[in-house]
Amino acid sequence: MNNHFKSYLQYKALAHRFSNPLLNGDFLDSAIETFPEQLTTDKNGATVTQVDINENVRLQNVCAKIALNLVRRMEANLEVLGMSKREFIEIAIISALEESEQIMTENDVQIPDYDSHSKGDTE
Repeated sequence: MNNHFKSYLQYKALAHRFSNPLLNGDFLDSAIETFPEQLTTDKNGATVTQVDINENVRLQNVCAKIALNLVRRMEANLEVLGMSKREFIEIAIISALEESEQIMTENDVQIPDYDSHSKGDTE
């Protein structure tokens, strides 16, 4: 099959797959802007920012200092891809977690129960 044709078909298939606003990140980005941030305390006593969209969707800010050249590289890529930082970072974290959990499983390392990490958090 012609490589350009195959690439175009893949593009169209992915465009259709992510045309649902609930899947493409725009819905969550706009919801985050709509709901007020709340300051709360985590189990270690640190102040964290949370956004509660509803009882099933709770968001918390994740912050880390990273090298400036890495930030600029990410922003340049996001501009081309038309993605928000939140959407990109969330997908990257999910991918990294799935890979690390697979490696832990393959090496008989018990995967931490992430639900137990939130027991001391305010609900």
